[in-house]
Amino acid sequence: MSFSISHTGLEGFRLIGRRPVSVALWALVMLVFCAAIVALFLAVAWPTLAALDGLKDETLGHAEALRLFGPLALAVAAVLPVALVMKGVLLAALFRAVLKPEKVGFGFLRLGGDELRQVVVALLQSLIAIVLVFGPVFAIVHLDLAFPFTAGQWAAAVLGCVAAFLLYVWVGVRLSLAGPMTLAAGRVRFWKSWTLTRGRFWPLLAMFLLANIVALVIYFVGDMVTEAALAAFGVPFHFSYDTDQLPHVAELTLTSKACIGLGVYFLLQMVLAAVQFVVAYAPAAGAYRDLTAAREA
Repeated sequence: MSFSISHTGLEGFRLIGRRPVSVALWALVMLVFCAAIVALFLAVAWPTLAALDGLKDETLGHAEALRLFGPLALAVAAVLPVALVMKGVLLAALFRAVLKPEKVGFGFLRLGGDELRQVVVALLQSLIAIVLVFGPVFAIVHLDLAFPFTAGQWAAAVLGCVAAFLLYVWVGVRLSLAGPMTLAAGRVRFWKSWTLTRGRFWPLLAMFLLANIVALVIYFVGDMVTEAALAAFGVPFHFSYDTDQLPHVAELTLTSKACIGLGVYFLLQMVLAAVQFVVAYAPAAGAYRDLTAAREA
């Protein structure tokens, strides 16, 4: 092993300490992209959402469900390219900050070939996830509908899904350095990650587990802080997963103070999202940097 699990796993915190302004700019970019995604989704799906809201607890027939959910699928397809561009821009900026710290510019942000190549890598990684994770589940559900499973067959199917997921984890870790490698090389180096990570699966897995556990802790603690800030501004309702607890929009009377509170809430959420993003993704770039340096030495 040519890198420290704990040191590289916490690469994101060191990057935040070195480049706080850049991380703040990434949060702003996230806010702009997320606003665009929500606006585009609502522009396409609003009539369907209104129709679904009007149905209340009515049971939908198969034909009616297809008619209503078709536009929702179209809305998802419309926002997907925007989400991919956002991911490409942010990943390229993050990897650039770790691997090419001298190229600061505007928070390491660009819009060009590097970003497009990160989108390509993300699409390839998503395709692998679809094949290895969702593919087996989809196949099992449809086979069960056509030929109902016995208890033993269901047990075998579940074991097969678990095996497919473990295979996905192994393949995902082995290809996890493709993004940083692509940024460093200036061309897509997707499968080259397989060579670099040979014999290093367990250290890399431990590194990613550490980074993602820390990111989850940040999420839960940050969520409590932002909810407390929301309450401090006197917003007359709380965000709840139980929509029955939320008053109708027409019944809400938001004061100017409450509106400011909502603005602060969403801004804090974007800052937290940027911090989580850095903590979760920076270790891949740090591992690539350290492994490459060790190999060259």
